[in-house]
Amino acid sequence: MATPLHGQCACGRNQYIITVPEQSTQLAQVVFDNSSHARRLQASPLTAFLKIPLTWFESTTVAFYPDETHQTIRRTFSTPSRENLSNQFCGYCGTQLSQWDDSSPEANDFVWLTLGSLLDDDLDQLEALGILDLDNSEEEEAKEEDTSARKNSVFDSPQLSAHRGAPWFEEAVEDTKLGRIKRQKGGYASADGSESVEWEVMEWTSTEDDTNSGKRKLEESHEERKKLAS
Repeated sequence: MATPLHGQCACGRNQYIITVPEQSTQLAQVVFDNSSHARRLQASPLTAFLKIPLTWFESTTVAFYPDETHQTIRRTFSTPSRENLSNQFCGYCGTQLSQWDDSSPEANDFVWLTLGSLLDDDLDQLEALGILDLDNSEEEEAKEEDTSARKNSVFDSPQLSAHRGAPWFEEAVEDTKLGRIKRQKGGYASADGSESVEWEVMEWTSTEDDTNSGKRKLEESHEERKKLAS
């Protein structure tokens, strides 16, 4: 049974579905790109892509207002130095969606989708399908049952989870320099909306002393919230 994966831009005007055929997951690949081209284009030191056969990919655009067209919603950009590489992004919210390389017949057959544009629940499915295999888990049957229970509507827009992290990335960088930094964000708003507080705690887990320092910062943030709420 084919498994559908859904993605969209931040505003929801661009939506896509990936249909992963049964017994063909080996054709999909998660790629981390730190090339200078990707760094400039994504404004990030590292970009994660899901490379899949083009035949698995379907997409559509949704206009929110009468003057919006497919051309204004989905924009394509190519740099002079990489004219063979087409990058697609949302013309309204700016979300980077995909890139496509037409430099060779082999490259033509694949599309690279930004991993962050996949919906949260569908990101979890990558590990269940064995596409993103971080820990070689033995829970195949339970994951297959969960996959088969998912709905098959093509361009449905499920609610996204606010403030949700990226467990797949946290596992990938665990025990590396990137994995030693943990951030926690939160906030508080009074019932009448007259007061609001936002806070962020960064915890460095290199040494015991540093870890305790991060915990103290978290406790101090909680105390500050309580004072403002009282």
